Amino acid sequence: MRRHIAWVGLGLLVMALPAALQADVAPLPEAEISEADDQFWRGFNLLHGRGVEPDAAQSTQWFQRAAEQGHLRSQVHLGMAYLKGRGVDVDRARAHEWLLKAADQGHPKAQLEVGILYMEGGGVSRDRVEGAKWLMLSVYAGGPMVRAKVPHYLKTVPRPQYRMAQARARAWRVERGLPVADPKSPDASE
Repeated sequence: MRRHIAWVGLGLLVMALPAALQADVAPLPEAEISEADDQFWRGFNLLHGRGVEPDAAQSTQWFQRAAEQGHLRSQVHLGMAYLKGRGVDVDRARAHEWLLKAADQGHPKAQLEVGILYMEGGGVSRDRVEGAKWLMLSVYAGGPMVRAKVPHYLKTVPRPQYRMAQARARAWRVERGLPVADPKSPDASE
């Protein structure tokens, strides 16, 4: 009997599904999009033209709204918008501000970009030790793009500064309770 009721219920659900899928579901008005994740996706879709006409300026506005609420990916996208001039004027200081917020939360792309900004003195005073620290942290966090770019920058850092950067990167990871490479292992010197 239970089996029969279950099959009938399933049959009714299957019959109702096409009607539910065809129902006109209006998207939320923009004024009602208040959740940071929804704001991020609105910005992402505008940036890449997914379901809407691409609009980098509007995209950046949505990333700004979400980033101000602490949304990690929005902070990265907003920082990159200022770095690349996507929908806003290039402003390396603002790029650094937003990317640093994301980098401090452990985002590898943000850590890479912050490291490069410090190494090149873009939007901040040039600081090779701080730059190398962020580059090393980005390597710990991973990603093939990171591993491809970082050696180019790190090989330009003099040995004493390199060691200081290693100590800062280690302290950053310890402070957050993240694993730290064994200093005796071959990877610890990289």
